[in-house]
Order: sequence, then C-alpha cells, then structure tokens
Amino acid sequence: MPARGYFLNIKAHFPLKTHDYLQDLPPAVDSIAVKKDRLSPYITKLVDNLDGGDFLKQRSMVVDEITQVLSFDQDNWLAPYIAKNTNLRQQSKNSFEKDFFKLMNNSV
Repeated sequence: MPARGYFLNIKAHFPLKTHDYLQDLPPAVDSIAVKKDRLSPYITKLVDNLDGGDFLKQRSMVVDEITQVLSFDQDNWLAPYIAKNTNLRQQSKNSFEKDFFKLMNNSV
C-alpha cells in the first residue's frame, strides 16, 4: 500500500534575536514542520533519529501561515529495477559489468 507524502508551502519567520546566530546558514530554507501523526512510518523514524524537530523549536521558528498543501501517494516503484541490477552486479564476472550495473542503479 502506498504511503502518503506531503509538500507544504509555508510562511514562517525567525525572531530578530536569532538573526545573528543564523546569518551564515539559515535553517529551514526548504523544510517544514509537520505533526508526527501526518508522517509516514519511514519519515517518523528518520525524524526521531535526527533531533525530533527540536532544532527549529530551539531557534524559535514561527510558522505564520500554511499557504499550500500538496498530498500524493508514494510507492517503491523502482524497487524491482534496483533489485534486478543489484543481482546482475553480484553475478557479474568482470569489473566493467560491476561498474555498469552500479551506474544503472545510481543513474535513477
């Protein structure tokens, strides 16, 4: 069953007190904060392994408005292709074939 994915367009800001600290590398340029119940199990695990979203909270990011939401079904549609190339790479007899099948997987 496909998982549900989301892209959100938000308006947010950081308070003036954090501007000097964040001037060299602004966080959340293309990132969003979504409640964990809206995330797929894979993404939830990834967020938990990072910092649980505390990075932006500690820097006082304020979400002013959610302007657009795009939801979509996501699926592992390339999994059979990747598995096939991995199998062929394991069975290859020379370095050209090994490199070729590795490139086939890396190119998608």
